[in-house]
Amino acid sequence: MDKKPKLLSRTSDLLERFCKPSIVEGIIGDLEEAFFENKERKGAFRAKSIHILQVIGFLRPRFRKRSKHSNIEAMLRNYLMATIRNLSKNKFYATINIFGLAIGMAAGFMILQYVYHEFTYDSFIENKENIYRVQTNRYNQGELSTQWAAGSRSRKPYE
Repeated sequence: MDKKPKLLSRTSDLLERFCKPSIVEGIIGDLEEAFFENKERKGAFRAKSIHILQVIGFLRPRFRKRSKHSNIEAMLRNYLMATIRNLSKNKFYATINIFGLAIGMAAGFMILQYVYHEFTYDSFIENKENIYRVQTNRYNQGELSTQWAAGSRSRKPYE
């Protein structure tokens, strides 16, 4: 028998991590036996390709180890089914809720876009930290009557 190739040891490690302990030894033995038969009959490259496809075939949920989080799929499926039932029973309220959610999300995105625009308004100017605003206040009989900011052409071009 040939020396065990790296591919077989790597796929064996992969199967040991993901497959049930009760069946992993039999799976690895069968796959190695099939690999060496295919290597003699069809060549090394084709045998490796077939072996990889067979290993991928054993990564299905039926052969997978149970973990702490194995009930997440069932829980999500249950939530989805309950949501679909409630939406189909209460179509009017569901429509109102979905419409309100869409309006709220659209308003939120518009606010975020406005804030982003305000923070990046003059960002294309090289010396943006040297930009100042000149404000004019007009007083009428000691009382502030008008405020405005007016810009004029600069005397010196940007450097």
